[in-house]
Amino acid sequence: MENSALPHGNVINIDPEGDLLLDVGGDEDSESSQPQRLRVCSSTLRRHSPVWKQMLFGSWKESKPANVESEKWTVKLPGDSVKPLQIVLNIIHGRFNQIPHSLDLDELYNLLIFTNKYDVTGTLRPWCVQWAVVAHGDLSSEDTLKSLFVSWELGDEDLFALRIEEISVNTSPQDSFPSIQAVNLFRKPGLAGGSEAEDEEWIVLEHQDYLGPHGIIGTFSINVLLSIRKKVLFTIAMAVDDDLVSRRYPPYGTACSASQVHNSGRLKGTATLCDAAIYGGLMIHMDQRLLTLMNRGIIKTDSVVQVAASVFSNIKLIEVLPNHTQCSLHRKYEALDQEIHEKLPGLVAKHITPGHKSYMENQRNKTGIELSSQAEGKRIPTSTRRYW
Repeated sequence: MENSALPHGNVINIDPEGDLLLDVGGDEDSESSQPQRLRVCSSTLRRHSPVWKQMLFGSWKESKPANVESEKWTVKLPGDSVKPLQIVLNIIHGRFNQIPHSLDLDELYNLLIFTNKYDVTGTLRPWCVQWAVVAHGDLSSEDTLKSLFVSWELGDEDLFALRIEEISVNTSPQDSFPSIQAVNLFRKPGLAGGSEAEDEEWIVLEHQDYLGPHGIIGTFSINVLLSIRKKVLFTIAMAVDDDLVSRRYPPYGTACSASQVHNSGRLKGTATLCDAAIYGGLMIHMDQRLLTLMNRGIIKTDSVVQVAASVFSNIKLIEVLPNHTQCSLHRKYEALDQEIHEKLPGLVAKHITPGHKSYMENQRNKTGIELSSQAEGKRIPTSTRRYW
C-alpha cells in the first residue's frame, strides 16, 4: 500500500463516497500506459471476492492501517488492466448502465483472466450467455486458444472438449537443439477448410499461460494432446499398412475383390496385376513420412491434419484396372475418414478427468452458461465437422 502521485482530478468515481482508491496499471492497448485511479467501496469488494477480502481486511500489505485517513487509503494494482477491472467494479457497485452489451473475444478472454484471479467470475452471470457467443464458431489459431480458456472458466464442457480436439489434430511437435526443450507448435489451416493460413504464425503451446487446467495443457502435461495425435496417426498408418501388406506377397493370397467375386479365368488371371497396380499406387502417392511412421512408430513433426489431408486426398489418385472398380480403396478411406471424425470426441473425453468436470460444473453453476450441446445453433455436429 502506497500513496499515489496521480492528481485527484483524474479519479474515476465508481462510488463517489468510496473509502478506497485503486491505482491500476494502464492497458497495453490504450493510448496511455499511465495508471488510472478509481474510487470504490472497500466493503463492496470484500463482499464479492474472497481474494479482495483477504487483501484489504487481512494481513496483506494492502490492508487499511488504523492510523490512515480513509481518503488516503490507496492500493496499487500494477499488474491489472483497467478495462476488465472497471467492468467488474461497475457490476458489483450496481452501475449496470455502464456494462457493455457485447465484448469481442480479446475483451472476454482478458476479463475472465481477471475474474479468475480474484475469484469473481460469478458476478458476470447476467451477461455470460450473450458475451460467450464470440467464443464459438470457426476461429483463428490464436482465438481458438483463447476460446479454450473462455470455455474452461465459464464451464462450457462441450466447447472445451471441441477446442481440445482442434488443438490436438493441429499440433506439430518440433525437435529442438539438445540444450533447448522441444516445443509443440499449433496452427490451424485456413478457415472453412481453406488452404493453410500461411499468414498466421505458429504458436508455441508451452508459452501460453491461460489455456485451462494444467492437467490438459502445460509444459509438463502436453502429453494429452500428443496422445490423441498419436492414436489418430496410428489409425491412419495401420490402414495404409494393411493395404500394402495384403498386396505385397501375392503367392500367399490376393486382395483383389474382382477375382473373388467373378469366376472368370480372365479376371482371376489379373488378380496379381490388380494387387500390383494398387500397391504401386500406394508407394507412389503415399507420403514417405507415413511409411516412416509404420517403420519406426513415429511421425515427428507433422500434425494429424497435415498427414490426414495428404493421405485421404492422395488415395483418390490411385487407379484400378478395368472391371476392378470394387477393388478401389476410395470407399474404404471415405469410411475411415468418417470414423476418425466420429471417434475424436471419445478420445478427448478420456482425458477430461472427474476433477475437470467438477470444476466446469461448478463454474456453470456460477455463470449460468449452458453446455454447447444444449444451446441450439452453437455446437457443430460431429457428423458434419471436418478438420481436413
